[in-house]
Amino acid sequence: MEKIVFWGIIFRSSSHMRWFQTTMIILALCIMVFLFYYLIKGRGLYWTWFFGGSTHAWATFMAIIATKFGAVNGSAYSADCIWFNGLMVGIYIGLYHFTKLLTKTRAALNTQSKYQGIKNGSYSLKQKDLT
Repeated sequence: MEKIVFWGIIFRSSSHMRWFQTTMIILALCIMVFLFYYLIKGRGLYWTWFFGGSTHAWATFMAIIATKFGAVNGSAYSADCIWFNGLMVGIYIGLYHFTKLLTKTRAALNTQSKYQGIKNGSYSLKQKDLT
């Protein structure tokens, strides 16, 4: 079996290296899409984490079936696929919960600063606030 080294990581085959590169691109795209909506639009777009997580969940499921729970290693699937894709599912779940917490914290800070302005007397009512 061939061994390929990429970024100091040893891969069993070129298909494993291509899958690793593809998943890093998917992760980077998911992060960029979320940050765009969070920073520019002011709200989170959480389906991005579902997209990445479901991709890896499917790959984990297929690796479990193809390797018979890690007993057989092939050129496309191995026991390492189960661990790597399972870890990536965990990362996407963690990112989902972290960004939900981040959004709640941001909303709480925005609400708190609005009330702080009223308390200090620096908040003035405008005609649109009265309607």
